[in-house]
Amino acid sequence: MSPTYFGYTYKEGRHGDAISLESTDAVVAFLKAHLYDEEVCITDAGDNLIFRARDGVDLYSRLDEMGIDLPAIYRGIRGEIVAEAEEEEEEEGEREPWEEAYDSIGLSPAETQMRQMAKAGAKAARTVADVARLVEGTYFDAFFETEDRTRAWGYFDPTDYSAVVMKESADEGGQGYCGRQVFLKPQARVRHTGSGEDVHAFILLDPPED
Repeated sequence: MSPTYFGYTYKEGRHGDAISLESTDAVVAFLKAHLYDEEVCITDAGDNLIFRARDGVDLYSRLDEMGIDLPAIYRGIRGEIVAEAEEEEEEEGEREPWEEAYDSIGLSPAETQMRQMAKAGAKAARTVADVARLVEGTYFDAFFETEDRTRAWGYFDPTDYSAVVMKESADEGGQGYCGRQVFLKPQARVRHTGSGEDVHAFILLDPPED
């Protein structure tokens, strides 16, 4: 008897009723239909997380353990999107420049691929210099914090490794906030902790002294 899985789709942060998925084929069909939803999750019968994605970006996956090729599903969906877009362009004629620019706001196939590559690059980053190479020329920002989360930096500029102090330890032991600018060492070590829609987060293992 095949194991049962359950699929959930989210809208405005709330998920609907569970969708019973009785086979791996059903899981694949569910992913093809909902992979680019606001958020989608798949669990097993014991409520253990199998897969999670937000806006088409996979955040957690054990699909390979089920013999499911997630990259192939992405390629298939992107191929369908591209084919549909090309067909629409042929029907509508030449596109205006503003339409081309507007594509960058939505989840075009090119942006989807770029975001996936950026996430892989963020996971591989080991230094601030690696992070700078990752975000330079993109709309992504980098957020850094210490392991104890008492200090944090954001609005990272990859051209000079500068960042804005978002949070710093107060003298009395509390947490203070400051908008001053500091310069991070390019060789400072980092560890990726997560990626959102437009920001990659890292633990800064060698934080600035001031």
